[in-house]
Amino acid sequence: MLFSITLTALAHEIRSAKSRVCSAAAGIDKMASQAIIDAMAEHEDLDVGVVADCSAHARRLGYGAIYHELLVTPAHIVSVGSN
Repeated sequence: MLFSITLTALAHEIRSAKSRVCSAAAGIDKMASQAIIDAMAEHEDLDVGVVADCSAHARRLGYGAIYHELLVTPAHIVSVGSN
């Protein structure tokens, strides 16, 4: 299911996760990254998957970023379209 969600609501849903978080988006902002880090600290067995479009086109539109704090976690991160 695809739907639009505010960053605050997304962070709340991520922090509420107990077993799995899966995000597929044109990048992941600092608020969502911190929510994932917080959720992983709260639940050691949390399965996290992030797919981010880091293509030149996404970056030109202001998307395509993955904050470095998230990169040093055990989350499964896939960056698509990066050069």
